[in-house]
This record gives sequence, C-alpha cells and structure tokens, in this order.
Amino acid sequence: MKKVYCLYRVSTEKQGTENEIPMQKSECHKFVRQQGWMITKEFTEKVSGFQVPLQERKELFEILAAAEQRQFDILLVYSTDRLGRQVEFLPFYGQLEENNVQVWSTKEQRVSGTEHIDTLKQFIGLWMAEGESRKTSMRVKDTFTQLHEAGEYATGNAPYGYKKVDTGIKRNPNKPNTIKKIIIDENESEILKMIFNFAGNKGWGTPRIAKYLNENGFPNRKRKIWRTSSIYRILRNPVVIGRKPYQRSEKINMKNKKRKEYSYKEWKLQPFNPELVLIPEELFTKVQELTTNRGYEKKTDIPLNSNVLLSGIIYCGDCENKLRTDFSYSKRKGSDGNQEKVKAYRYRCYSPGHINHDGRKNYSAKQIDYAVSEMVKFAIKNVNIGSIQDAIKNYKSKEVVLNNQKLIEMENEKVSLERGLRNAENELEKFFMGQSKFNENRIVNMIESFETNLKKVNKEILIVQDEINDIQHKQIDIEALLTKLNQWSQIYEDSDFDTKKVIVGDLIEKVIVQNETIRIIYRTSFEGIFANRIQN
Repeated sequence: MKKVYCLYRVSTEKQGTENEIPMQKSECHKFVRQQGWMITKEFTEKVSGFQVPLQERKELFEILAAAEQRQFDILLVYSTDRLGRQVEFLPFYGQLEENNVQVWSTKEQRVSGTEHIDTLKQFIGLWMAEGESRKTSMRVKDTFTQLHEAGEYATGNAPYGYKKVDTGIKRNPNKPNTIKKIIIDENESEILKMIFNFAGNKGWGTPRIAKYLNENGFPNRKRKIWRTSSIYRILRNPVVIGRKPYQRSEKINMKNKKRKEYSYKEWKLQPFNPELVLIPEELFTKVQELTTNRGYEKKTDIPLNSNVLLSGIIYCGDCENKLRTDFSYSKRKGSDGNQEKVKAYRYRCYSPGHINHDGRKNYSAKQIDYAVSEMVKFAIKNVNIGSIQDAIKNYKSKEVVLNNQKLIEMENEKVSLERGLRNAENELEKFFMGQSKFNENRIVNMIESFETNLKKVNKEILIVQDEINDIQHKQIDIEALLTKLNQWSQIYEDSDFDTKKVIVGDLIEKVIVQNETIRIIYRTSFEGIFANRIQN
C-alpha cells in the first residue's frame, strides 16, 4: 500500500477559519480511499503561495527531507496551486521525482513525471497560477487606489485625532461588508491641536512635546507613554488639513515582504475633505518647515533650543563670524532678602587672534534681545501691505498652469505605458499557449521597454508634483501674511519666550552687531516687505 503525505494550504488566517482547510482535507481523504492508499502524515500551511518564497516554506523542506529518506511514496494536494504559485517551485517537483515520490492532486490527478512534456506542463501551470496571483494583487491595489482617489476609506486604522465608524451602507448588496469612514475624535483632536500649537507656535521639538504630554497626564491612544516617533508621524500627516495620505510605502517585489518607504513629500493624497480639517493650512506648512529644519533633513539657523532670542543668527560686524552664547553668574538680593545666584547671558565673539578685530567682543544678550525685539515690532507695524499683494501676483497661476499641463501630459503617457505593459504581458501568456504571432525575445523586450519608460515617467511626475507643491506653499505663505502681519505686533507683545523665538526665526536671516550698531537682515521671502533696518 502506497504511503501518502498530504499538504493543505491557505493564504490567510481568515481562509483557514472559513472551512477552507477542512474542505481540502475532506477531498484528499476521499481521494486516498478511492485509490486504496494510506495517509501517514499531514501538513497545514497558512502562507501565501505567491508572496512567500520556497526557502521560507519550512513544511516543504520537511517533506523534501522525508522524501530523501524514502518515508513516503506520494505527496497529495487538493490542487497544484496549493503547493505554490511561482515558477520557482518547479525544481521542487524535480527533487521529489528524483527520490521516486509522485505528486498528485485531487483535481489534476498525477502532476509530476519524468517526461519532458510533464515538465513543460508543470511550468505552464505554475506560470499561469503566478500570473493569476499577480493579477489578483493588481486588482486589489487598483481597488484601493480607486477608493483613495474618490476620497473614501480603504483600509487600516484611523490616524491619531480621528476614529473609524461604520456607515451601515453596503457598497455591494450581495456582500456583507459595509462602508467605513473616518471622522474627528473629539478627545484625541484636542491633544492633536495642542501638539501642533507646541510645534508651530512655540517651536518645541518632538522630545519636548512628548515629555510634556507624558508628565501632564496625556496618554496616547493605547494608554501608554508618548514616543518622539509618534509625535513626528502626527506632525507630518496632512490629514489634519483635510488631505488623507495613502501609498506611503510600496512592495519592492510581489514575491516577498520587503517594502520601499516613501518620504512624506512622495505620499499620494486623497481629495480635500473639509470634514477632516483640524489645523489651519498655514500652521501645518509652518510645522513642516520647522520639523525639517530641526535636522531631520537639513540644518538651519532658526533659534529654537536656547535661552536667548538670537542664538544661531547673530554675527560679529568686525570679523563676520557667528557669535556664540555663554553666561556668567552674578549675585542679587531675592524677594526674601537673601542673596541668590542668577545667570547673565551674553553673545561673545571667539574669533582667532590673527583676525583684525577693532570692536567689542562681548554683548549683553538681554540688551541686544530687547533692541532687536523693538526693531521687529516697529517693522511689523509699518509693513507695506501693497508689496505683499505684488508678491502674491508674482507667484500666481502662470507657473502652476504650465506645470499642471505638463503633469496631465505625463499622466496620459503613464496610462498609455501601463496599457501597453498589460498587453505585452497578455501576449506572453498567448506565447506559452502557442497563440502568439511574436517570438519570446520580442515580447520580453517589449515588457522591459514598457517597464523602463514607466519608471522614468513616474519619476518625472514626482518631480513636477514637487514643483507644483513648492509654488503653492510659497503662495500660501505669502497670502497668510496678509491676515497674520496685522496681528503679529500684538501676538509678539503677548507671547511667551518660545513663541517670540519662532517669530524672530521666521522673519530674520541674521543680526549683525558692531560696537553700538545693530543691523537686521530679513529673510529673502520678506524682501520688499520689510526694509533691512539699522539701529545705533
């Protein structure tokens, strides 16, 4: 009596709980009884036959080891795609055959043999199964993409500040699944607004925000402590301005689990949804700049982490070197009448002795900070609004229109290339069935050409999208000034020290001090709005 090993496989846990495994088992047992064989061992797998490679299928290696020891005569499966859906599995058949083990299926009967025609049949069968898996994967991806492009919920957890609710509406009346949607969570949204206020209006970094939330009794969604990485992800997520992101990563290869992580600038965004807006767009844009400038992507001179106003942007007028910050202790009488030590901060030039330096090297930080603050308040009160409107016109639609036209052309080209790639892949399938008028090399060359051109177009699309986003962000920044500048003077007057540092960092490129003279150089985006000022 022939000894039989049975292999049952499903792709997901869900399939395994919905009678898929019992059904395969029942059919295999029935087949064995009809043939008069005997089952000596059974294996069950819950892995993808397409995405999981052979070297990660431990049950198959156990079966091969048993075959080499002549422990069984037949490997029985419900259908051949239960073994796998990749042509790379073809050698597995050969190794079993070398050890006199036959592969049988309840659907296809015997599926292995020593003849060349058997090998060809197996190759074509596996190739077609792999193709079906690719098509299924593409259909699922296309379905999710269509949902995202329509602004609908597709899958996954709701981002922080939001919650997932069931609408009770069925997309397909013949299926039980109902449509879900994302709405604002009243409790989490208050903490989220606090996070953006700390980051944008006070200039706090993610470690300081996390520390504040943890020390003041604001647990995260899982009732655990906040991590800086979680704060960073919240600050980068444009869902707070009504644009939910998707495709933040993508599989490098359909046959394994490796993924390419995209930077936040490369994320695709759903259409604008006003129901999701929690944060003003100008605050979100400002937070992106501050977060980037903190060192995630590049260095900056914006003073965010010191006890003086101008750290990092104040220079010596004699030698043009950046001034450093230090302090000395002094004593003063406290409110209780006792002597107490206090820090007196100063800006100091540490230029080498060989550099010509005729002026002062030490400046009181308190005096310089006060003088610059007064100059900033004066500049804000006397701003030229007309020059801002001119700046808006300069950034207006001409450049955006040209880039949008270019983007439409590229998107059309992408659609054509994708259609051509699908046709070429279909032609390859016809070739294996003996129905194609093209030879194999020509079809493969066509596929490679379409894939190369498609990668090139996708890269060019990302570049143009970045250019459009940059122009739109500049427009947003300038337009925000119209409503913000009239309020800034009072905001600056009433702000805490952290907020003053952020405003100064937004406005000022550098401060140059030379003896009793202070000169402010404003940032490029404010040229023509503020006159560069000198105070003696």
